Amino acid sequence: MADGPVLSHRGSLVSEPRQLLARVRNVMASADENQAQFDQISKLIATYMVAEVCSIYICRSDDRLELYATKGLKASAVHNAFLRVGEGIIVDIAASGRPFALADV
Repeated sequence: MADGPVLSHRGSLVSEPRQLLARVRNVMASADENQAQFDQISKLIATYMVAEVCSIYICRSDDRLELYATKGLKASAVHNAFLRVGEGIIVDIAASGRPFALADV
């Protein structure tokens, strides 16, 4: 995965959000296993957002959210932390389907 600037088909620099999406696309297109892909994506987004913490939760069939990848939380919490409806801001974000950024959670 290239860390330098991404160029459009016309040779000009692509905007930062598009650059991030291109990098996420490259990670998802890689042959890495899902866990490695999501680990990389959480790090990419944290870097782009200049955030200390970026976590990815997966909605399981029983409507629990499972912590699947994180940059900034304890690695031991991955696949061991679960949230249900009404348990914290993460569930509210999942219910609304909108991104959310806080200075202090």
